Amino acid sequence: MSKLTMQETLRQLMDKLKSGDAARQTEALRELGTLNFSSEAIVLQLERLALDDNADVRAAALDALNLKTSRFVAEKRSKETRSNRQLIVKEINAWEADGLVERHRAETLRRRYDFDMRPEPQSPPAPAASKTAEPEAPAAPEPAPRAPAAPPAPRPSLTQVLLSETSIKIFLYLGAFFVIAAAAILAALVEAARLPVLLVATAAFAAGAVIFKKRLPQPSFALAVVFSFLLPIDANVIADQLALTGVDGDVYWTFVYIVMAAAWAFGTFFYASRLFSLAAFLSLLLAAWRFGQIFDASAAWNVFFIAGANLVGLFGVFLLKKWKDFKFAQPAFLLAQAAQLALLASSFSLTIVAQFDPAPIPAHWIAAALTWILAASFFAASELLAPFVFFPWMAAASLFPLPWLVLSIFDAPILYYAAGFAVWGALTALAGEGFRWIGRPALTKYRFPFLALSLSSFLAAVSLAFYDQNAAATFAVFLGAAVVYFIIHIARPRWYAWMTALIFGLGAYFTFFTLPFVETLEVDSAYQLLGASLLLLIPELFARGGFSFSRVWSWPPILLGALLALFNIQLALLQSAQGKSALVLFVAALLAAAYALRFRQPLLGYFSAALGALTVIFVLRSLELDGWLPALTALSVLYYAAGFPLAPREKTKPWGMMLVRSGLTLGALVSFAAAMSLEATGGWYALVVAALFVVEMFVRRQDYLEILVEIILSAAVFLILRDLRVTETSYNLFALSLLWLTCDMIFKLTFPARRLERLAKAAGALLAVAAAGLIATELSEFAAALCFGIYTLFFAVYAGLHKNAQMVYAPAAFLALTVHFGFRAVGFDAWLFPQIALAATYYAVGFVLRLFGRAGGWDSALRFSGLGLGTFVALLAPIQAGGLERSVPIAIAATLYAAEAFARRNVWLGFPANGFYLMAYFVFLNGLKVDEPQFFSVGAAALGLLQHYLLRRAGQKSAAFFMGIVSQLVLLGTSYIQMTGTGELKYFFLLLFQFLAMLAYGIVVRSRSLIIAPIAIVVLAVLTVLYNALKNLSLVIIIGVTGIALLALGILAVVMRERIAAITERFSDWDA
Repeated sequence: MSKLTMQETLRQLMDKLKSGDAARQTEALRELGTLNFSSEAIVLQLERLALDDNADVRAAALDALNLKTSRFVAEKRSKETRSNRQLIVKEINAWEADGLVERHRAETLRRRYDFDMRPEPQSPPAPAASKTAEPEAPAAPEPAPRAPAAPPAPRPSLTQVLLSETSIKIFLYLGAFFVIAAAAILAALVEAARLPVLLVATAAFAAGAVIFKKRLPQPSFALAVVFSFLLPIDANVIADQLALTGVDGDVYWTFVYIVMAAAWAFGTFFYASRLFSLAAFLSLLLAAWRFGQIFDASAAWNVFFIAGANLVGLFGVFLLKKWKDFKFAQPAFLLAQAAQLALLASSFSLTIVAQFDPAPIPAHWIAAALTWILAASFFAASELLAPFVFFPWMAAASLFPLPWLVLSIFDAPILYYAAGFAVWGALTALAGEGFRWIGRPALTKYRFPFLALSLSSFLAAVSLAFYDQNAAATFAVFLGAAVVYFIIHIARPRWYAWMTALIFGLGAYFTFFTLPFVETLEVDSAYQLLGASLLLLIPELFARGGFSFSRVWSWPPILLGALLALFNIQLALLQSAQGKSALVLFVAALLAAAYALRFRQPLLGYFSAALGALTVIFVLRSLELDGWLPALTALSVLYYAAGFPLAPREKTKPWGMMLVRSGLTLGALVSFAAAMSLEATGGWYALVVAALFVVEMFVRRQDYLEILVEIILSAAVFLILRDLRVTETSYNLFALSLLWLTCDMIFKLTFPARRLERLAKAAGALLAVAAAGLIATELSEFAAALCFGIYTLFFAVYAGLHKNAQMVYAPAAFLALTVHFGFRAVGFDAWLFPQIALAATYYAVGFVLRLFGRAGGWDSALRFSGLGLGTFVALLAPIQAGGLERSVPIAIAATLYAAEAFARRNVWLGFPANGFYLMAYFVFLNGLKVDEPQFFSVGAAALGLLQHYLLRRAGQKSAAFFMGIVSQLVLLGTSYIQMTGTGELKYFFLLLFQFLAMLAYGIVVRSRSLIIAPIAIVVLAVLTVLYNALKNLSLVIIIGVTGIALLALGILAVVMRERIAAITERFSDWDA
């Protein structure tokens, strides 16, 4: 095996591994352990064997996957990061633990990902003696002991490396490159000796290529490459030596390129080389270009010659495909396609330039026409050679400019171009149909491309005739195209042919009205569109059968006619001639009704109904009558009345519902239009429409109409109030809110199942809130009190009707507003006491109701209303004008909270109660002009300690601790600030007294918060006094004393650490 190459060794091993014989497979696995190289194919086969039924083969394959070579291949093959592989291995372990995969399968999967996570194997595996393949036992037997592996094969020597196949290729191709480069340099620099040297070298390389062809094909090919590329260098040197220029030079180089093409073509078949095929192809194109230079041809003719050579090259591609296969010929084929596209781009650019040439040469147009004909032939040949979906389309597209190019030879006028394109369109359309009629697959695929070519040609003809401003020619082209496509459609009905014929027919129809003898009639465009739509739509009314897209005769005219009708309707709505618009709309309405009856489609009836309404509007406008509101309202009632008896019957239900919905929709639109235009007496017509909606809602149990009823009634109320000269926004919102909520009450009693009930209630509530804001700011006190009083009574009834205690908040709030504005209306501005009295009344009534125990939630609503109103009054009382009396409402509000706290045994309600008491106390002190901070701090601390006591009783330790700290900080902090601010010792003694009082209270109640804070503040106060006493001493002394004190404290802390811990334990059982 050492004498074999690595490829041969691996191939032999692969054959054994795939043999299916356990003995040969184990032998191959043993040999694999002795090698120092492997491959991806080998590793993949090992993974397959690791899943084999034979236990020995399976175990040996798993061990082989653990070899260094296998792990190296797995590492090169893997594209996942180490972290991702670790996750995969972890998932595989979980699958194995859950019993989802068998042990050997899990191990095989792990081998693919854990190549750098496993420990290195101690020795290469060597499988035991082979056994006959048997069905796997339930428990796999342990593999036999492995024999020691053979020593690894020696590494390749330097000679083997230098003589390897890869090294040889490098030497050959690199040497070839150097030789060609040296020859080129020699030809350019050394003039005297260059020709003999080059000829000798060329001959030598040619001889070497022929001699080594059989024994050394690769060196022979490299020498042939050198020989072939030396030929043009030799030819260039010979041309310089002979000083060939002009025609002689062109003839010479044409011959050289032909010879080179022949040489490379021979090399293509001799060496089966695609490189030589590309070189031969390019040389042939260059020969064609040089051939044109012989005759001093223009650029257009040069493009033609190259196009011809390109077509010849495509024939060479055909020969290559026939000799080998298309894969071998594919590079040359793609090069030919790229060259053809470049040639067409060049020809198109040259033709555009020639179009603007004041004196173009006819020969140019001949060359261009021939070039595009060759292009069409080229793409057709390409389709035969290698079928591709775009080749037939490109062949047809190449024929498109032929009329333009041919007529440009004779410098024909524009009208001739239009005729030429029209004739070309007819011919190509008929040709496409001929291809379909012949039925050969090679021709049938050109059917659609030629139809597209004909369509493009007809469009070009129309554009040219229109550009020439020749109506008769344009009409003739349109009509001719329509006839051509109609004939195509007659031959074999197809919707696209019929649609195209109709479109061109419409073009002829509209162009007919621009003819000189017809244009004098001045037929309006609306009538033209109307006639076209009728011509397209009326025939279907007399046809048999229903509508179906399979009837290709039917739906194209219907579609075009409908589009024209819609466009005409849009124009009718925009133009100023009302009479013409009315006629168009009326005919459209009749046509829609006829189609609805013809196809039995009530949906089309909606269009007829809408167009009927528009007809009424435009008729009234044409007669200059302003009666649109009663007329349209009557029409909506008529629609509804016509549909009402039809809707209950099963057979006529769709038609009846169409009329009913049309009437309702028209009525709603009329009502909105009346509201938007502020039409006088419009509200009464809106009431009629609302009545229709109410009838429909209750007759057919359509609860979703509730919102529409309320919206239309809102429009009616708005317009009626405007007729009554009530224009204030506040009154309008007031009326609308009562309307919505009243409708909600009525519908609640008469229509139980309402899906939009919440939406109606929300709308009414929002209107009431908006109205209340405007009533309070816009209206007089008396009007505001009256409106709020009505709101109070209404919402009380509303809450009682709904039996919802939560709604009590609304009448309670509006009663407070009524009282406020009522007292202001009689000149009593002291609103605090009436409002706090009302709040106390609310609370007292609620409190009494709660005592009976059957209040059903009404007591809570009243009590919370009282608390809410009392809170509002208490918060506004301090900023009102007055004196001591301002504290009374605040104290009453605090009392309400205190009563609620004791009634509910809720300590948290003590916070607002104490807060309001404190606010009342502050307001009282402010009324007495008290400016001593101690009075304020003592009251705050007292209430804070009261709350601390209540919290302790309720077991809220954290809140009690916080409250105690805050109370002491307020009391002692005030004294400390006064002491430091004034510098008077009386505040120190006051602070000391307060400290002792707090400390005594804290010790009695065993409260930590009342011990820690006083001690901290009094120590701070003592240090402050000490600092003030010593502040005149030197700074150094102060710093030293401070340091000594800190040292002493530190030593004391170390010595007394255990005692301090004991003190902490003693405090641990104290409360907050």
